[in-house]
Amino acid sequence: MQNVHPVYRPEIDGLRALAILAVVAFHAFPESLHGGFIGVDIFFVISGYLISNIVFRSLQRGDFRFSEFYVRRVLRIFPALALVLLASYAYGWLVLLPDEFKQLGKQMAGGAGFAQNFVLSAEAGYFDTASELKPLMHLWSLSIEEQFYLFFPLLMWAAWRFGLGALALVTMLLVLSFGINIASVELYPTQAFFMLHTRCWELLAGSLLAYMQMRKAPAVARTERVNNLFAGGGLLLIVLAAVGLHKGNLYPGGWALFPVLGACLLIAAGPAAWLNRTIFASRLMVAIGLISYPLYLWHWPLLSFANIIEGATPSVPFRFALMVMGFLLAWLTYRMVERPLRTWSNPAGKTTALCLLVGLLGALGLNAYQRDGLAFRIPTTSEDAQLIQKISEAWRYKRYPEPKGYHRDAEYGYMTLGPGGDARVLFVGDSHAQQYWNTVSAVLERTPSTQVSVMFAEPDFPPQMDSRVVADRRIQVVVFSYFWAYKYGSDRVDQSMRCCGAGKGGRKGIFDLPLQSPAQMDGVDRTIRHTIETLKRAGKRVVIVLDNPFGDELDAHSKMSRSFLGDIRLSLPPALPLSVAIERSQPVRSRLLQIAANTGAEVIDPMQFLCSDKICPSLSNGGEWMYKDYDHLSFNAATHEVHYLDAIFVSPLK
Repeated sequence: MQNVHPVYRPEIDGLRALAILAVVAFHAFPESLHGGFIGVDIFFVISGYLISNIVFRSLQRGDFRFSEFYVRRVLRIFPALALVLLASYAYGWLVLLPDEFKQLGKQMAGGAGFAQNFVLSAEAGYFDTASELKPLMHLWSLSIEEQFYLFFPLLMWAAWRFGLGALALVTMLLVLSFGINIASVELYPTQAFFMLHTRCWELLAGSLLAYMQMRKAPAVARTERVNNLFAGGGLLLIVLAAVGLHKGNLYPGGWALFPVLGACLLIAAGPAAWLNRTIFASRLMVAIGLISYPLYLWHWPLLSFANIIEGATPSVPFRFALMVMGFLLAWLTYRMVERPLRTWSNPAGKTTALCLLVGLLGALGLNAYQRDGLAFRIPTTSEDAQLIQKISEAWRYKRYPEPKGYHRDAEYGYMTLGPGGDARVLFVGDSHAQQYWNTVSAVLERTPSTQVSVMFAEPDFPPQMDSRVVADRRIQVVVFSYFWAYKYGSDRVDQSMRCCGAGKGGRKGIFDLPLQSPAQMDGVDRTIRHTIETLKRAGKRVVIVLDNPFGDELDAHSKMSRSFLGDIRLSLPPALPLSVAIERSQPVRSRLLQIAANTGAEVIDPMQFLCSDKICPSLSNGGEWMYKDYDHLSFNAATHEVHYLDAIFVSPLK
């Protein structure tokens, strides 16, 4: 006997259509639907509801079969997933640079292993690749659903088997998950967004609804007016969330209650509610709902690959064309792959073959990741191949590798390098201090007898020192290293080109700072001067590290152009003149020099070391790329080319 499968309800496919249309609109046209990401929450509720219906009703009948349950999940999920993984790998082979292909490999392994949410949670950080440049990042939601499918039937079977009370268990888990979500969304926003324990309450909301309907048929017992109110209220909650929310909201948090409750109300209203039978059960909505899963799988790789190749967000007409292609691929996948393989003939053979195929694709991805993106894919006959390889190695939009022995100081909570001696150097700054992590590590390795601890702090800007730091005599040197021109709000910083966001090539600053007037800059000057004077009175040595050269001329990624057929070409502009680099850092550079002169602080000018008399080269004498983006040094430059920080450690530290 097979597991119980509920009666088909076309309006639920219509609700799927609403969810996928919201997600597609948000990804393709975020300016038109800021909160369209709530479509994923609707999918979670639907999945929890439908899966729980099968589990609960089969357990109630006393013949739930795990084998059939998981075979049906494989036949439902694996065919389209395998096709999209294979297509992404094949296309990535043609068009991606080694580092990009390496990251795609990691995403493939995470997607095939249904652990993409863990992969993304671990990757988050200022220097991480922008989401637009991760073709398979959207598989995080599929990973959550698969993880739920693994543990939920086992828990419910145990509850039925030992009389634990399924309703009480589902309710307890729902409340616990929601509570963890609320508690962690502000402190650990990335984990709260991606992890099962903070999102499974959304699936459990559907489970709770399924259990209540199994025990009692409320949609039948309620009047038509009440059912209509349920459906109308549910749709209103979803619309309010889709229109009112945006990426700046802490999510999921309490905001996710809007789409979750909205989906629950629409499902609870039943097929007789006016909205459900006329709108959601319409032929168009049902047709979109039927292809919603392959459409979800296809639409994001299309957009992501276009972002990577174009080096910018594609135009609106191009994005529209991509989404038309997504619908076509989804329909073809549904008709020619999903439906034929979903039939129940020879389920064991199909399941085995599909599991092996997805496992093989995951292994291919893991191989690409472990072998650094299979650099041999770039034709070695190209005269630019070696330089392309060097540029791609420099172009790594993720956190700099943490040096060996890097740890968090127990007293201040600062990240720390060194043996833990009484002499301490404190680096204060933003990512322009972090880029010197490995520089400092190299200095300490060259002078192993130096018993110095080096700490890195990132206070608010303009910096004001913790009173404990001022009083701590072990902290003998304080080094200030910021992207000063950016922090001051200078109009000479091209924020559309900065690292890590959604600008050209995905490189726009996570934090867009407003431009500052001269009077506002004067206020920043006063705060910095006061901070330095306070440290000097405490007997500390203060060092200001000025801005290193910055600009599009130095950005590794902007030096390459690519076609959709995989042709990679270099476009090297003239070198950045030193005079332009200095002028670009003004007026902030002059302000800092004046502050140093007035307070007795020392100044280190990277441009004196990274530039010649006339130009600031983008390549070192050894042919290595010096910068990894618009304003940050490459890892190679930070570890091998930067020697100007040595002066900090020349004077004896006692």
